[in-house]
Amino acid sequence: MNLYKQGKIDSFGFVRSTMYEFYKKVGFKSYYLQNNVHLDNIERVEKEKSEKIKVGIYNADTRELKNIYTALSSMKLVPNCVADVVPINEGAKKFTEILGLETTSVNDYIPTEKLLKRIQQNEVNIYPTFTENAPMFPLESFEMGVPCLLGNNNDYFVGTKLGEYVILTKEDDPKYIKEKIINCIEHKDEIMNLYKEWKKDFDIKCNKLVEKFIK
Repeated sequence: MNLYKQGKIDSFGFVRSTMYEFYKKVGFKSYYLQNNVHLDNIERVEKEKSEKIKVGIYNADTRELKNIYTALSSMKLVPNCVADVVPINEGAKKFTEILGLETTSVNDYIPTEKLLKRIQQNEVNIYPTFTENAPMFPLESFEMGVPCLLGNNNDYFVGTKLGEYVILTKEDDPKYIKEKIINCIEHKDEIMNLYKEWKKDFDIKCNKLVEKFIK
């Protein structure tokens, strides 16, 4: 902000509409941008047949804002569920043991490309964070053909039919998230079709926002 006042910064770009609107209103020249992903170079792999329902949560660690314990609790309520957790730490391991929740896991963070190949084995991923701006993972998940539930603290899918399926409004409620997981699996084909249509308009919108910001 000091550099802006000195004339060394011309304007700011924000990937959260509420932040853009706030700083614009209080006198800072601001623009709205959106994160986007294009993953044509990531290998698509065939989903293995299984009687289990595999649900993933990633890059959460044990930071409170990432809400991993509520996520794991919700998975325990899903019948026949296996939680795929990357990375998993001692706290999360102990919690899954307490719950008796079957898991597959990796102890450390793994490269994004490797993670995106891994998640293709899942029915759904969940990203129920308490605070975000414009997270990349939900879009990456959808691009890999896997629906992703996400918190109501970013701008993705707001006001759309797709949003009704995948935006969580009670991130701290395991029973509610469990019901959203099951509903998401039951309507997976419709959700993915809605995403493909949404993404076409989103790509155009993102390009226009970047062009406006640069000019």
